[in-house]
Amino acid sequence: MKAQEYFENRNVIKANPFLETFRIQRFLWIFLSSIMLALILVSVFIDAILDGGSHFSHNPVLIVFLYPLVLSTFTLILYTLQMRYWKRIEERRFAAVGGNRLFLAAEQPTPDTASLPLPTTITSRPGKKTFLLTVGLVLPMALLFAGWQMWLDSFPLLPHSNHLLSFFVLFSMVFVPVLVFFLVLFLTPLSHGKITVTESGLTARQGMEKTHTVMWQEARLFAMYGTYGRQKSGASITYELSSARAIARWTWVLRKTYWGGLEPTIPRDEYNRQMQALLSLVAAKTGLPLYDLREDLPKGEPKD
Repeated sequence: MKAQEYFENRNVIKANPFLETFRIQRFLWIFLSSIMLALILVSVFIDAILDGGSHFSHNPVLIVFLYPLVLSTFTLILYTLQMRYWKRIEERRFAAVGGNRLFLAAEQPTPDTASLPLPTTITSRPGKKTFLLTVGLVLPMALLFAGWQMWLDSFPLLPHSNHLLSFFVLFSMVFVPVLVFFLVLFLTPLSHGKITVTESGLTARQGMEKTHTVMWQEARLFAMYGTYGRQKSGASITYELSSARAIARWTWVLRKTYWGGLEPTIPRDEYNRQMQALLSLVAAKTGLPLYDLREDLPKGEPKD
């Protein structure tokens, strides 16, 4: 038997590539943030020693790097939180595929090869609230950037035409391109979720992620866990079907949330019926039990 065939026939699954991506990105952001912070501290220290007579807010290093430092710190926190989330899921994924029955879902889907006509495609898209929330996040950031630049240049924000014009130009330079980018993203299939099931396997894509396909005969793990950012509310559940080569993930949106998110492109009742039927089809095609890896469950303890 070839080495590749031996590897794929063993009870193994593909490691989550998100973890390595987040590790690299976090390292890069830590490196960049450290450089910017060091430059700011050294520059302020030199000014304090030399006492050049200029206020610290006019320091060119401070002007260039302070705002990016704030943004990079915020981004670093987000990457760290996501990496911790996926790391906990990863530990449970490998425990489940290794045969740990403590993670078996209390309610198993009923295997049924006729639950869905094949091929079938199920799609979802970002809701209007998601776009409004994005605008609500970008708007204060653009205002902060424009106001910061005006303050550093000692332009008092008074109702003077030149000052206001400069402020709105700076604001528009940040807000308009970002707004157009997200508008295009939300209105095109790039941000949509898509699940395609055929006689040979399951293909899934979530938003900007790559499309992944798992063949039925190669599947090694069928699992569910709380969607990132929705673990406590339980508004959606993420499912995965994994093999040694790929991980196909999809999200079942159970209800709308205040913070937006994905929503089905068909009536809610029909969507829920399709998603439940999909679980039955996966169970029938793969012969795998469903594992529940949600983080709110006691680790290492059996479920009721």
